Amino acid sequence: MLIRPLRYPEDIAVLPTLWKDTLIFAKQNIVQGLWECPPTTFWEALCDTTREGRQIIGFVGEEEGVPVGVIVGQVSHASPTVGSLAVLLVSPHFQRQGRGTQLLHTLEQAFSQNGVETVHFARGSEPYLWQGIPDNLPGAQAFFQKRGWNLYETSWDLTQDIRGYTTPDWVRERAKAAGATFRLATPNDAEAIAQFEQHYFPEWSGYFAEVGAKGRWQSIVLAEWDGEIAGTALIEFAPDCSVAHWETMLTPAMCGIACVGVGEPWRERGIGSGLVSFAAETLREQGGGICLIHWTWLAEWYGKLGFTVWQTFQMASKTLSEPVASQSFS
Repeated sequence: MLIRPLRYPEDIAVLPTLWKDTLIFAKQNIVQGLWECPPTTFWEALCDTTREGRQIIGFVGEEEGVPVGVIVGQVSHASPTVGSLAVLLVSPHFQRQGRGTQLLHTLEQAFSQNGVETVHFARGSEPYLWQGIPDNLPGAQAFFQKRGWNLYETSWDLTQDIRGYTTPDWVRERAKAAGATFRLATPNDAEAIAQFEQHYFPEWSGYFAEVGAKGRWQSIVLAEWDGEIAGTALIEFAPDCSVAHWETMLTPAMCGIACVGVGEPWRERGIGSGLVSFAAETLREQGGGICLIHWTWLAEWYGKLGFTVWQTFQMASKTLSEPVASQSFS
């Protein structure tokens, strides 16, 4: 197999073609109806080398001039020692022949040569397919484990059809006893929201700032206590919500609740459950259908509000060794 660098935009068509060949027509996914091919716009965004703030490192494997495998990685300029393996696809006709290993080794070597010390599966790429390796692709999990990757944590995507959602009485009563109220944000809340996020959830502050910069204040839900912001969340509709490339699998009217956070002084009072319930009712009133809670470790907690597990993922990473001499895989 000849391995060459990914060419943008010429190689964009390779990704959906191999995706359909590898996943859509795999027997287990015909039965389960899982992982429909993301739209072309997703693949374009994933591989766009003109986007600022990141480096794209990708390779295509060819047999007699025909692409049979592809791998794409990203490195954020903000975290140059951390890389992300965005996608690895190998045609079923060439699996179990070392092609995937060759592509993975090539990317890991390129990462090392560019100063990357740790690489995560999908996590950190923009956009990203998954936050980890799906449990319904066990062969992929075994593949990476055998090649030195560490599956270190389980996370979940949760869903609920909220078309008939109403806040449970116990949620309403706890929030009332805590003295909490809930509402949508306005431009007048900009400074207070920024201060709250920076203090309690700095990793999310950029998301809230982006929503505010776009004037989408009605997408920010606030929990207040005694005139202060005690918690925040984002509500979204496709195509703006997280992993909207799975919209065709989450119909009708995919929507989402994201970045749910209650400041430490106000926790354990029922404010978080009240915040999520208010967000769900707001989405329902705006025409929401299937509501996604993406990338969470709190499946049991959200389960009390009616959300169930849609997908399970194993978070995966690998610490890279020093770069080695180049190898030829032709």
